Amino acid sequence: MRKLDVLTIGAGPAGSTVAREMAKNGFNTLLIEKDTFPGENKICAGCTGYAKSSILKVPEQIVEKNIHGSITYFSWAERTRAINVYPCINVYRRIFDNYLANEAVINGARLLTSTYVYDVSRERRLIKVYLKNLKTLEKFQLFARCVVFSDGPNSLAAKKFGIGFKGRPDNTGLGAIYEMRWDNNPLEYNEFYFDRKVSPWGYGWIFPKKNTVNVGVFCLLSKLKRNIRDSLNYLVKNHPIASKKLSDKKVLRFGAKLIPLEHAEKISSERILVVGDAAGMVDPIWGAGIPSAIYAAEIAGKVLVKALENDDLSKTSLSRYDEMWKESARYKALPKPFWPKIIYNPISGPLFSLHRYVRFLHNRQIIHEIQNAIHS
Repeated sequence: MRKLDVLTIGAGPAGSTVAREMAKNGFNTLLIEKDTFPGENKICAGCTGYAKSSILKVPEQIVEKNIHGSITYFSWAERTRAINVYPCINVYRRIFDNYLANEAVINGARLLTSTYVYDVSRERRLIKVYLKNLKTLEKFQLFARCVVFSDGPNSLAAKKFGIGFKGRPDNTGLGAIYEMRWDNNPLEYNEFYFDRKVSPWGYGWIFPKKNTVNVGVFCLLSKLKRNIRDSLNYLVKNHPIASKKLSDKKVLRFGAKLIPLEHAEKISSERILVVGDAAGMVDPIWGAGIPSAIYAAEIAGKVLVKALENDDLSKTSLSRYDEMWKESARYKALPKPFWPKIIYNPISGPLFSLHRYVRFLHNRQIIHEIQNAIHS
């Protein structure tokens, strides 16, 4: 294999989007995925906005459920209902992620699965990447002009270069899900459950698909006092509202993962960009990151195309990615760190309801600005 222009670590929505943009512009691009196929072991609830807009044209066969809004339940049984102001869908991540990776391949990128990146280093004007085939256990090295880290909250970018998300117990959540069988379920809203018995600092959820529901909980690591699966079982079997819907449903799959809840200070350096969860591009209230990851990846692609064309992958050149992302409407829409402290306080339900209403109204303008920015 000749020298790569771009190597992207992680074939999630962010990594595949960058790979697609780079390959589409004629650059030699390789997309690395540790699983046997993209999305294989994702536990994300699978809700994304903008999927039917010009930002991300998802084919109808991938859509599991069109979502009309959300219902939020509080511990004292009060609830708020919010109607979506933009198209919102629920998907299976193993299908959605695989689709995005295939789009990158169709545009000319190469995809290497069952491969783990265990180290990286700078060598002259290249990045040296150390890889291991997880099937054969063979180790090998590749060289790239630039590396994009889309490898989740435990990113090598933070460990080796000091940029990207740096996890601590007070800025990282733990999420756990059950995928449960519910044939032809009638649910058309995503449901959120704020109850300290479900999570002392977080919430539980039910996200419907056609014949299953994704049921989950997440909690800030520093506030987690018991096994998170116990919290999940409480929601399914004992919660006064959720259990009536779920207690007789069969569990098909269990999974758990870390969720970054604080945006990284820096997301670029010489010959390096960081996107998605690896950069902490997650709403700290909801733990949602797909729309932000894809939008930031679009920006990363634009910056990288120009930098490669000019053969300037310096720290200064690639810092334009930081600037453009933090100037964007999508970044500005992310709640600031103090919001979760208020939202998860058990006495602040009315404030939370008002906040949700304002956010949904404000999103109309945000979506318009994002669409204009991407296609300008």
